[in-house]
Amino acid sequence: MANIDLMKTVACWTLVLIFAGRVNAQEIGIAPTKIWTDNKEIGNPIGFSVHLFQPIWKIGLKLEYSFARNERSYYGILVSGFMMYPSQYSPEPILSQSSFWSVELSLIIPRIVAYQEFAMNVGGGGSVNRFKGERLGTLSKRKVSLFREDKFGVFYAISVSREKVFGVPLKLEVLFKHKNLMGSVYATDIEQSFEGSMDMKEIQFNISYVF
Repeated sequence: MANIDLMKTVACWTLVLIFAGRVNAQEIGIAPTKIWTDNKEIGNPIGFSVHLFQPIWKIGLKLEYSFARNERSYYGILVSGFMMYPSQYSPEPILSQSSFWSVELSLIIPRIVAYQEFAMNVGGGGSVNRFKGERLGTLSKRKVSLFREDKFGVFYAISVSREKVFGVPLKLEVLFKHKNLMGSVYATDIEQSFEGSMDMKEIQFNISYVF
């Protein structure tokens, strides 16, 4: 919870800097996102992100929100932790649904390599990430919730972008991001499907309006 409170405070100050800064060359954008993880529950989902970007001198400040969800089916016993009476449970087809959101704050160095309207950009920062999920027994219709976990992460990003597409203030960008999420330890008898550190890679296709 401390990480989330800290990130909320940082996000609020980021918005103050964005709207109190120069009004030119800011951007707001949205992106479909493909994600790969090493966690079987969240898997390799498709999601989306929205961001605000504010140039500050020769660098930039970026605030981003991302969301993704995943579904998987398997055959097993519907439990989320310790089984007190195992004989009362029978195997059945199970639908498992999981999702996560993240809030990221990063510093961007734009146009480290540039040619006309094309540019390569690099950056890095930190994120707060929340994972949750539930499982449904398709025969019993019983439902159990997975243990919700919050993780702090660090990441770097590399992108190639083009500005002034078709002569209008639009920016297209293909971005690669590599995140490392730190593990947390919780004392609980509920299955922790998102426990431990997590490796996450993303490809984003950003469409931004520059104003």
